[in-house]
Parts: sequence; structure tokens; C-alpha cells
Amino acid sequence: MPNTSYPIQLELTTTTGDPPALTLVSNAFVADTPPSIGRIHVQIGLDNVDREAFTINEDITAEISRDGGTTFTEGTLVLKEILKDGTEAYEDNNVNISGQPSGNQMKYRIKTLNNKAIRIHGAVLQWK
Repeated sequence: MPNTSYPIQLELTTTTGDPPALTLVSNAFVADTPPSIGRIHVQIGLDNVDREAFTINEDITAEISRDGGTTFTEGTLVLKEILKDGTEAYEDNNVNISGQPSGNQMKYRIKTLNNKAIRIHGAVLQWK
């Protein structure tokens, strides 16, 4: 994928619960033209020995927007690799965003759900 964005600033929102649900929304990144396919990559840390078990795509989700965050399309995350430190890297490299309103303001949104303690170590957004 030719265009890549890395977060510079994140919007952090929590809701009540123990632990609270979390929503991370990236700043908008400008694409040269309206993309039709996106790739989202999320690294989940396993540095917590007492880490709760979680179900990918149920307890944590990742979405992509091409219209500045008005419309999001959820990806289906699959385990890509496990890094040397135990961090799990999940991704969907073929999120079809062509059905969203045309735009070039790319954002991603990551949510933790069901009051699971999930440590997000990083995210990458790419498009074409």
C-alpha cells in the first residue's frame, strides 16, 4: 500500500465500566485521491501478566474512514505475527471503503469493548 499514516495525536474517550471501554480516533491524514481500500494494523501488548483473555473483533475492533470520521467501515482483524516481546500484531489489509462517501480525510478508530483490559501498543493506517 503506497500511503501510510502514523498517529501524531489521538482522541481518547472512555466510558464507565471496570475497566472502562476505550475509543481511540486518529487525526485525519490526507490522501492524494479518494482511496477504495484501506489497511489497519493494531499491536496489542501482552506485558500484563494477569492480562484478561479477549476475543479479537468482539472485545477490540478497528475501523477506517475516508470522510474525516463521519463514516467508518470495520475491518476483520486477524493475527499477523507475534513479536519477540510477545506483542500480538493484528491486521486487515483489505478493508473495502469504496462504499463510504467520497473523501480523502483518512482516519482510524480502535475500540475496546465488553470492559476488557487491552493494551494497545501501536496502530498503522494505509490506503490505496
